[in-house]
Amino acid sequence: MEQGQPSADSAVRSRPQREIQLPASLANFEVGYTPRVTVLTSTEAGELGAAAPAHDIPIPDPLSLPSVRAESCRSWVSSHHSRPRSRSSAASSTKRSIADGLSELQSAILEEQVKRMELAEVQRQIMEQTLVDEQCNLLDKEAKDALYEKEELLREQERERRRLEEKAEMAYKSKEAITRHQMLRR
Repeated sequence: MEQGQPSADSAVRSRPQREIQLPASLANFEVGYTPRVTVLTSTEAGELGAAAPAHDIPIPDPLSLPSVRAESCRSWVSSHHSRPRSRSSAASSTKRSIADGLSELQSAILEEQVKRMELAEVQRQIMEQTLVDEQCNLLDKEAKDALYEKEELLREQERERRRLEEKAEMAYKSKEAITRHQMLRR
């Protein structure tokens, strides 16, 4: 074999694996995660109002799903419902293959979970804001009480200063009167 000719082995040689960087919207998802699956039978699907499938439908157990932020789920669900513009894009084909793998029931369950997560987040924010408001009101009341006490203390100090001035003035007048009285006696 000549040196300039590539060998058959080099043509078959695999490329080194690159580290895969997930997009920012998927950064908080676990890679390689496999949820526990509950199989929904045809009768159970019928009870839920879904059309009876020809085969059993696997549904991810909601308790086994990794916790993710609502924004990520929302972006995933919106990507599930939107059609990509270019079929040649690798990201578009990945989204399409994930979306195509879900049944209508699974999509509905996922959307319901997203809405529950959004509701829980809104309720948490409301509760947090209520606690902040209560703390602010308490701090405002404490500040008003402290200001009132300070003003009351200043008024009391002013009364005490006037009383001492009056006492000093009376003592001075008494001393002056005694001094005049003694001078008149002489």
